[in-house]
Amino acid sequence: MKKLTKIFTALAISLMASSLFAANWKVKVPASAARYPIVQIVSTENKGSNDFVTKPVTKHVKDAQQSWGDMSNINTPDPYYEKCTISLDGSLIGDGQVKVRGNWTTEYPKKSLRIKFDKKQNIAGLHNGEKYKNWVLLAAFKDSSLLRDAVGFKMYSKMFPGYVSDCQLVELEVNGTYMGVYLLAEQQEAKRLGLTEPEKDAKNTDIGYLIEFDSYAEHEADIEKFWIDYLGTIRDYEGNRLDSIQNGYTIKSDVNDWAQHDFIANYMNKLWKICYEASYNKRFYKFDSNYNLKEYTPDGKNDYEKCRN
Repeated sequence: MKKLTKIFTALAISLMASSLFAANWKVKVPASAARYPIVQIVSTENKGSNDFVTKPVTKHVKDAQQSWGDMSNINTPDPYYEKCTISLDGSLIGDGQVKVRGNWTTEYPKKSLRIKFDKKQNIAGLHNGEKYKNWVLLAAFKDSSLLRDAVGFKMYSKMFPGYVSDCQLVELEVNGTYMGVYLLAEQQEAKRLGLTEPEKDAKNTDIGYLIEFDSYAEHEADIEKFWIDYLGTIRDYEGNRLDSIQNGYTIKSDVNDWAQHDFIANYMNKLWKICYEASYNKRFYKFDSNYNLKEYTPDGKNDYEKCRN
């Protein structure tokens, strides 16, 4: 029965993905004479070397490797920006910088890249033609189909309201060298999500915050990371104790001052306390107008109704 259930679940997911593509997103498999859009990156100050997209590995990855005796990347550079021109199908889009992006994926031979234009630009008409400085090229090295990220973006956009990255499969050339098929997508930024960003040097905390549940948070700057105190034992739906739970978060939007860092860190810890106390201790809290926690007794005939209220 379990095997049959898994088969039906896989079939349902496949049918859902197929219907989404058929109804809302046409995927064209290129014939030999018709290809995906080609992004062309040409470095302008390094004599045409491709080292900046093929060699860098993130520092904390190299540190981890060396800690267990793997010295294969000891002389490998950290990711760095290289000045480039960026074109699409032979038409210049603009000048900018390009570097390798990611954590452990930077150890793969095919690496994801970040494009940072000097001026806001659009690529391939994504996001209704909106112009932004930052874009990403996702390598999907471990995905033989090259479609998992694209399907994920498209499914999410149909299932939930709000922002999700637009995307487009493209081919990539760097200094005339063919690099393969990549997924062109949007760099996640506060303004793309409609969040209020702080003015330059402003210290007010009533701004928007973009945060990431990040297993590599410890490697970020102190002002850009915080931790959640889980308050006690956490169990899964079947009552099994969960150990060594990841609890780091990275602030991906701009923060100018520790007051802003402390506000979002405290808010998230209090939000977790609301959930934890209601679920494990049947004690109920809510925020007051100053984002302090206030204990109260919600209406409801049972714990389920009280949690909903």
